Amino acid sequence: RTPWRPLSSCLNTSAPQECDNPGRPALTYPLDPALSMGSGRERPSMRRSTRASTRASTHCLYSARFRITTVLSFFVIMRRIERSRSPGSRTTAPLAEMHGLAYPMVYLIRGHEIPKPASRSHNPELSGMAKAPNPIILIPARLASTRLPDKPLAEIHGETMIVHCWRRAVEADIGRVVVASADAAIADAVLAAGGEAVLTDPAHPSGSDRIHEGVQLADPNGRHDIVINMQGDSPNLAPIALHATLDLLSNPNVDIGTVAAEIVDEDERDDPSAVKAVVAWEKDENHGRALYFTRATAPSGDGPLYHHIGLYAYRRTALERFVALPRSPLEIREGLEQLRAMEAGMRIDVACVDTVPLTVDTPADLARARSLMQPQDK
Repeated sequence: RTPWRPLSSCLNTSAPQECDNPGRPALTYPLDPALSMGSGRERPSMRRSTRASTRASTHCLYSARFRITTVLSFFVIMRRIERSRSPGSRTTAPLAEMHGLAYPMVYLIRGHEIPKPASRSHNPELSGMAKAPNPIILIPARLASTRLPDKPLAEIHGETMIVHCWRRAVEADIGRVVVASADAAIADAVLAAGGEAVLTDPAHPSGSDRIHEGVQLADPNGRHDIVINMQGDSPNLAPIALHATLDLLSNPNVDIGTVAAEIVDEDERDDPSAVKAVVAWEKDENHGRALYFTRATAPSGDGPLYHHIGLYAYRRTALERFVALPRSPLEIREGLEQLRAMEAGMRIDVACVDTVPLTVDTPADLARARSLMQPQDK
């Protein structure tokens, strides 16, 4: 490297000279001798070249000074970070804030663009915890039943069937319980029992469409991220089935959770009203991924069959996607709306429970429910 020369020697040269900093070459030009002697006079023709030559000659010096200052500032900040890590440190600035000061220095020194820091309040890694689920149970109900008119208001030991269903949901102690009703009479019965109800459009084609509107009415701000669809004609549903359905959504890859029970009654094996769940069960576990739902006897061959229970836990985003889908060919053929989700590539997992709850569809079912739900003191 060439020896360092004073700046004045560059300014007084009579021919263009290269700056001593090889990384930033610059040229200096001859000045008026009178100016270099301090006479204060400068020829007009040389004023522009004088200013340009001065800037060019001092650029290297100022650039080096800036780099030195930046490096020193960087080491001062890093020293503060190290002090903050030591026990008993009196440094008041948070560690992350000092990192925020140090990192721009690194990028300035390296000549890179400074990236925008991630927000601390929206970064799960910085906050140290994941958002807890906030489920809500929706019970769809309507009076327009062909086989058992006014079914939700049918009396079972002094209370309507819809109130019995509401009580089973409350006993599960999962979260808020709302009845999505198509008729004011159902809502009035629930409100009289101390529950919560919303009125929905009577023209909804399915319970899933009804609970979708119900959750929008009950929770317009979207605080509940999981929606559980509990049928309004299962007055003796065990609360453990609700928990089993909800637990399936602990797997982030699952869109919808549901339950099934092993068929023990031989008559159910060939009964088309008993929907069968074909499941790829996890090894040594009581849950698995649903492969298909059918009214036929499936799968064939030796082995247990599983009776699907119409209880669903949706991620709220999955419910919104599901109701927006058109009816699928298999859904129409089997008469099972969950096949619409499967044909669209949505994942449904199934948990195995011990018993199938009674579903009240006919007067005979209602009589059986009254027999099964006899009060304990009688």
